[in-house]
Amino acid sequence: MKEDHQFGKRLRSLRIQNELTLRELAAKININFTYLSKIENGVLPPPGEKVILMLAEVLNADKDELMTLAGRIPSHLVQMLRNRARLEFGTMLRKLRTEAGMTQKELARKVRVDATYLSKIENGIKPPPSKKIIPRLSQVLNVDKDELIALGGRIPSSSNRDTGSSGAKIFHDID
Repeated sequence: MKEDHQFGKRLRSLRIQNELTLRELAAKININFTYLSKIENGVLPPPGEKVILMLAEVLNADKDELMTLAGRIPSHLVQMLRNRARLEFGTMLRKLRTEAGMTQKELARKVRVDATYLSKIENGIKPPPSKKIIPRLSQVLNVDKDELIALGGRIPSSSNRDTGSSGAKIFHDID
């Protein structure tokens, strides 16, 4: 709740600095003033990106500062990270497949996916596969499943972790 309170305190400070009442600010961005009051007092968590951007505009505030205080990642950064994961995963998948001496068709057959789908992943056209397909890839390619999941831009859950994974590490420690 600490970041909720920090966001609320900053919001209140900006509102007062702009000489606006709760009702005036709420009316300008078309939200209920009681909702705004609860955000300022840390009773409710910070709003979503859309409301934060409207608040920043009306209050002449730094949108990045408000997003950070709210604990939010701007949607354009999320998309950029997804695109990066898409390209990196595809490149790594191609490398691992090549090192294993397999064609796309061979890997696709062993993993039970369409070769065209696999080609689109390798070329960054499709996003990394689901957590259902990644374990099959890791087994066939003999690599760590959690590392493939992480490379795909996802966080491995504890239920996905193998305590005795025999897969080779994709990432190597830097000494």
